Amino acid sequence: LPGFSDDNYRMFQMVGNSMRHAYSGLSDEDIVVGKYVKDIKTMADNRIYVVITRNEVLIKRCMNKFDSPEKNLMLYGD
Repeated sequence: LPGFSDDNYRMFQMVGNSMRHAYSGLSDEDIVVGKYVKDIKTMADNRIYVVITRNEVLIKRCMNKFDSPEKNLMLYGD
């Protein structure tokens, strides 16, 4: 990406409006840039992340619960 010297950044286009209340609003077709997170356990609570699964790419607010007995990541649309 131009302006990013590190190759750990990726650009994604929003599809849908589930994050329309985040910051000043992320809307359908907006572009977001995300930095690769090496260890999911280091993800900070209440931050917005691009989460890539086997089936889809999600842009959601996350709550890291890997220190809890459930050991999971909670995803929320704003």
